[in-house]
Amino acid sequence: QIQNTIFEFHPPAGGVTFNFFLMSHLGDNGFSKINGQSFLKSSPPFAAIGNLDELQAWLSLLISFLPEKEVSLKRIIKTLGSLSGQIAGCVKGEIDKEEIGFLEKEAEKAEKEAGRVKEFLIFTKREAALLNISRTVCRRAERSLVALNQKEIVSPRSLAYLNRLSTLLFWWAVLASNPEV
Repeated sequence: QIQNTIFEFHPPAGGVTFNFFLMSHLGDNGFSKINGQSFLKSSPPFAAIGNLDELQAWLSLLISFLPEKEVSLKRIIKTLGSLSGQIAGCVKGEIDKEEIGFLEKEAEKAEKEAGRVKEFLIFTKREAALLNISRTVCRRAERSLVALNQKEIVSPRSLAYLNRLSTLLFWWAVLASNPEV
């Protein structure tokens, strides 16, 4: 018999509280539960949550390389956590319009600072490359939400948020690749 140990994770103020089991072995057969309902781990909800989780991990790594972006990155990570919670059925509501507006303002500011991009860019500087990886993971997360939207209703704001985030990550990568900007 497997002993289940329940842990409760309380993130910093305003975050989402999750209860989870440590090594329950319940997912060993390729199924797991979201909001009490059993799903294949390859199902659209798990794909979306997994992609968002990976994106949060990359953005967390970026904080150590871009301390000047720490406040913005933590805000984004928190919003992505809420989005994962919405998909899992733990969080009600949808992404605030203010969060989309925040991304738009940041992207516009970065684009203005970077100037026009005239050619295909290959991001080879460490910070720029990490931002570009984060951007591509963000786009994958967006595609997984689009796929989920074929089965369940996904908030249009969630899709807009990820679209704006990938734009912001692109412009931050452009800036990080050119230290003279």
